[in-house]
Amino acid sequence: MTQILKNILTERDNQTFELISVLTLLAMTGLVVYAGYDLIHNNARFDPETYGIGVATILGGSGLGRYLKKDTEHSGGTTPSSGP
Repeated sequence: MTQILKNILTERDNQTFELISVLTLLAMTGLVVYAGYDLIHNNARFDPETYGIGVATILGGSGLGRYLKKDTEHSGGTTPSSGP
């Protein structure tokens, strides 16, 4: 399970954490926790449509962020030095 999370949250080199993936995981976890708290503690009626819109917005934004970042992602190799 740890290796799966590491693969999801890191770039191609499996060492550098990708900010977009980490923030997406935090946002999704927050939505689930908030919805559970609202249902259990507040006895509120959970609205799945509003939840779905929130999830779609987060996933769409993170997908756009991943697309825009694809050209600057680390490839895992070392860069040659430009020294003498």
